[in-house]
Amino acid sequence: MAKMFTTARVRGKPFPKGQPKDPRSGRKPGGRNFHSREVRAVILEAAHQIGGVARLVEWVKESDAHETIFWQSIWARLAPYVVIGSGPHGEIELKLSSEDFMRKLAERGLPTSVFGADKPVIEVAPIKRIESGNGGGDGSGSDIH
Repeated sequence: MAKMFTTARVRGKPFPKGQPKDPRSGRKPGGRNFHSREVRAVILEAAHQIGGVARLVEWVKESDAHETIFWQSIWARLAPYVVIGSGPHGEIELKLSSEDFMRKLAERGLPTSVFGADKPVIEVAPIKRIESGNGGGDGSGSDIH
């Protein structure tokens, strides 16, 4: 069999090691993907054409289900990812009992279910262990399934 030699570069390593990259190459820092910008522009235009803020408010007020969707899915995405409190290690210091907090939310017409007031209670029955004498061989019941 004859060996074939080629002068092509090794696939996956197109640039020689140690050579700096061209400073004009690549995406600029903070630059967005072209498709992301286009999709964002399309969604913004669609929002304006279907009524913008006024239509969103109207939709939220149409039913309790819509309001729940708004608070849980839409508004929650606008909340900050990192919250640093005033505690000594950045903890959030809350000087309000959960009952007072729920009452304040209700006073302002905000749904309290979003914040954990309607936690489901799950009752779990204990698992029954079944012992079988068909496999352990010693009769000690060590073969619990």
